[in-house]
Amino acid sequence: MISVLSSNYSADDGTQLVAMLQALSTANRFNLSLQFLDDSERRACSQLLQQLHETFVSDVDEASQQAVDAVNSLMTVYSV
Repeated sequence: MISVLSSNYSADDGTQLVAMLQALSTANRFNLSLQFLDDSERRACSQLLQQLHETFVSDVDEASQQAVDAVNSLMTVYSV
């Protein structure tokens, strides 16, 4: 799923992607699922989170700053 999101990333979908990734991180056994990601899935996850970060970091409004904070938090949760 992360690979598909990463390969089809659009900056217009940034807010929805953050919400989706936050929801995924609350799923049962999420940490166990992370342990079974292969290298390509880890790279896709890292790439997606980096793209999200770059999308929001260039804006200076409050909503974008909150999105940057959310992406930074997701980077920690997803261990990238």
